[in-house]
Formats: sequence, structure tokens, C-alpha cells
Amino acid sequence: MLAPLIELPDRRRIALSEIERSREHRAHYLRPCHGNVGDVLCLCRSEGIPMGVAHRSVPHDTYYLYPLHRSDPPRHALGCPHRIVEEPTPPGEGTNVLPVVEIRGERINLNLAAPLYRALSAGGDKVTENDRATERQRALAPRGKLRSLLEILWSQAELNIWRRGFARKRYYGVVSHRLREVAATLQVRRHDLAHLLYVPPPYHPDREEELRAGRDEWLANLKENPQNGRKWFGYLVGIVKNVEQRDGCFILKCAHFPLPLYVSARAWAEYADAWLDMPTQDAFSPAHPIAFVARVERTDPLREIRLDVHDFAALPLSDEASWIPVDSGHVRHLVQSLVAAHRAFRKPLAIEESGEGLLPDVILEDRADRTHLEVLGMMGHPVHAEQWREKQSRYGQLGQALWWWDPQVTSPLPPLPPAQARVA
Repeated sequence: MLAPLIELPDRRRIALSEIERSREHRAHYLRPCHGNVGDVLCLCRSEGIPMGVAHRSVPHDTYYLYPLHRSDPPRHALGCPHRIVEEPTPPGEGTNVLPVVEIRGERINLNLAAPLYRALSAGGDKVTENDRATERQRALAPRGKLRSLLEILWSQAELNIWRRGFARKRYYGVVSHRLREVAATLQVRRHDLAHLLYVPPPYHPDREEELRAGRDEWLANLKENPQNGRKWFGYLVGIVKNVEQRDGCFILKCAHFPLPLYVSARAWAEYADAWLDMPTQDAFSPAHPIAFVARVERTDPLREIRLDVHDFAALPLSDEASWIPVDSGHVRHLVQSLVAAHRAFRKPLAIEESGEGLLPDVILEDRADRTHLEVLGMMGHPVHAEQWREKQSRYGQLGQALWWWDPQVTSPLPPLPPAQARVA
């Protein structure tokens, strides 16, 4: 479990575990902060998340931290004790199904449904206790999709958050560095992911030898291991550069990565359908970047390195200035408008679902009411219209401030709720 630092109003940074060691420690550190709403920060995120300090006398006299708004817990990093959310369980699935995300000490473990390696031979295979534990875990039916990996990378790297001070500071070099840092904290089915996942650093001719060495090290991990007959799949995370069709298959090229990825025509059609309104190569441009993660296998025909795609997930982005995930062209327009207006906001991702079933398009974090922004679509369809009415009712029951935009009815964008001078 992640043990974040807590920043007190006097700028001291104390480990949460130290503060919560006893009621005496809680009183020592938190009593002076009681009533100073928002002056105590949880540093599980780099910018710090404001929290309140409360006091109770039953059953014991104690001080404790609490979220300032009902939508604040999902803002905290995965593994932070302040991220107290009800993780949703898919309909019809019971307790014998593994959760998609598990927190194991300082590690985040993803139970993805796809296999981690291909067993090519039985000879020389040595079964360890760790292998047996992994096999028992697999018996509980992992159900995670590859998209979950991409969303966790983006969320833990804080790339779905925007602040005014980020302008002209978030470029590909920063994005790729943060993703690599997060990858070092992840596991898939309790196997460390860092040596199997590659995020291309930005290309520079002066660093060509260094870049090649890092790439070759990753590729070497994808070759067959003669000792146990296993051939591990790899994961490539990057930005789509372009797509070509050749000899009955599609060839995907990644920015800052020289090797092509080979995708069968049938698989490409399936992946393209999942890309909303962006299924053709004409859509790939710096104005409409698409982040992706591909599960690849190294096959090397004719002594050439070849990477075949076995699974693929995409995350359309706002642009190459903010890199915020978007779900449609209209959401992209909303996000770009918020960036231009110097607003502070967060784009919730499905992996951060709090169990309330709301998951708005954007949450404004420069307002005390954390206004939720919704972009409506296909309201002429009775099913979508009914779903929106039910969602509105849920917002009303929770007392959550709400703004919405139906692009088919209102153009341009309706006025947004104004920012507040100081928000806890």
C-alpha cells in the first residue's frame, strides 16, 4: 500500500504512516490544522491534493483527514489510502473473479486476460513456487483488457490532469519519461512489467546509439528462452505515426520507433472500430494524436526483426500540447477550450470509476463544487436519451453541480461555470 507524504501548512512533509501511528501522533500533527480547510495536502500526486482535518470524540478522541468533496477520492493515486472508492463489479461476475487492479505493497498489479508468454517447448521447464502461485491466480479468471493498462499508465503519470502552469511544458519527452517511470511500478499477473514494456524516448541524432541500446535490450527480452521454452510477449506504448496496407495486412508505424508493427486485416478492422470516429489513416495527424499500447510477439522471419500485433488498445488525445485523453471530437473541442481558458481540470478515465456510474467527460477542479462537465451524443436515439435522463437524476440525488452541452442543439460551446479565486 502506498504511504504518501502529507504536507502541513508550515510546509513540513510527514509520512502518513507516521501521522497515523497513534492517536497522540494524530493530535500532535493534525490538531493545529483543524479548521484550516485545504491547507493540508496529500502528496500522492505531485501537485498535492487538498484535504480537510476533522475531529471526533466517539469512540475515542481523535483527529483525521477527510476529502473536501465527494468526488475527491478518485483524484488520489492508485494505492493511496485516501482513494476510498467502491470498485465496480461487472454484472454476473462473482467473487471468484480477480479484480482488474490490485495494490500489492508499492506495486500496482494488473490481471489482464491475455497470456504473458507463449510456451514453445516443454523440455527443461522448471516450475518454481512463484510459477505455481501465478497458475493459481490464473485459475481465478483474469478479465482485464489491454485498455486498462493504457489508462493506468496515463492516470498514474498524471497525464489526464491539466493546470495553467503546464502550458508549453508538456511535450513528448516529458510524456514518455513519465510513462516509463510509471511502468517501473507496474506488474501484470504479478510479473514485473518494466522489462517487457517499451516507451520510445524522443529521437535525436546525437543519442542514436543510446536509443538503439535501450531498444535492443527490450527486444532481447522477447526472444525465446531456451532454458524454459518461454517466449514472452512485449508491450509497446507510443503515438500512431501512420498506417499502411501491404500484402493483405496493415503496417502500423509508431513515432520515434523505427520498426513497423504488423497487424492482420481482420484484427485491424476490429481495432479500427474501437477508435470512435477515427478509423482511417487520414485521421492520424499531430492535431489528432492517438496513443496506443500493442501486445506484440517477436517472430523474426528471414533473420529480420519483426513484431506482430496480438492485441491493441488506443486512447485518442486532445492534441500534442496537453495530451489529455478524449472520447470524441466534441470532447476534444471542450478540452482545448478549457486549456485555452487556463482552467484547472481532470479527465476521469474508466479505470478510475468510483462505483457511482457517473464518469463525466471532465471535472473542473478550480471550483469548490467540482462541477462535472458532460458532452451529450446521439440524443435523438431513445436509448441514449433515457440513459441521460437517468444520469441527470443520479446527479440530482448526489447534489453534484452539473454542466452539459448537446452539440446537436447548441453551437458554439455554452458558457462554462467561472473559476473561483481560491479552491481547497
